[in-house]
Amino acid sequence: GMSATCAVRQAFEAFHSGNHGKCGQLLEQLSGTRGSVDVKIAHNKLLNDYYKSGCADPQQLLAQLTQAHDRARERDKKDKGRKKREEDEEETYREEEDLALLRYNQALLCMQLRQHAQAAMILEELFENIEPIDDYLAIRVCFLLLEQCLLQRDPEQAL
Repeated sequence: GMSATCAVRQAFEAFHSGNHGKCGQLLEQLSGTRGSVDVKIAHNKLLNDYYKSGCADPQQLLAQLTQAHDRARERDKKDKGRKKREEDEEETYREEEDLALLRYNQALLCMQLRQHAQAAMILEELFENIEPIDDYLAIRVCFLLLEQCLLQRDPEQAL
């Protein structure tokens, strides 16, 4: 079959051109190659399905993202005992970043659904652990946190 990198690029292109069926198939293939536990792929599958449905049910997406996050965290706890080798450092770092992006999307959905306390909780947690997050996402987290604070002070301004 094709290389994973190639499949990732194709899935990305399919997603952005609105071909969610094709994107879903590619992500399905990818999750086959990397074991079904890869956070990033699970996350992208959920987002793709959400867009495919015309963004019909943000509440459901939020529940699914929360589930995916909790599963990854559970797995981390199990792995902590086993993982002590150096080469796992890089892996853990990347996973942290993938999880941060997932959390960011959870916070966005919470704000959309006007669950402001929940959004604030997630964003503050992200902000406290901002080290492993790449700059682009870190900046978005900060902006969202700012927006969140403004909304809570003046809910009338909320869209």
